[in-house]
Amino acid sequence: TAKCNWCGSPMSNYRHLAVQREGEVIVVQFDEHRILDERTVKEITEELFDVANREGGCDLVLSFSKVFSLSSVMLAKLVMLQKKMEQERRQLTLCHVSAEIREVLAATKLDRIFHIK
Repeated sequence: TAKCNWCGSPMSNYRHLAVQREGEVIVVQFDEHRILDERTVKEITEELFDVANREGGCDLVLSFSKVFSLSSVMLAKLVMLQKKMEQERRQLTLCHVSAEIREVLAATKLDRIFHIK
């Protein structure tokens, strides 16, 4: 099992995500630079919801440090994940969001829905 370089805890590896636990928070790093095509969006969505379901009770932090662009379909899936987290009284935080993606979030008013650090 791979270990987190930062905290040394074990990481679960998915095809498109690197996942690590930091206390009561699960940090998810996207391994894709562009999340645009339908297949990739579907696979990432399945992986994200698997993480959210397996780690019940923990808040999620999604790191976009490697992501340059997202499709509108992926944004819709993130909204679905946000709603799921809210229903479970858990927090979803987006971090390391590029200026380009921040502009899209602002233009679509999704910056009002997501907690962005």
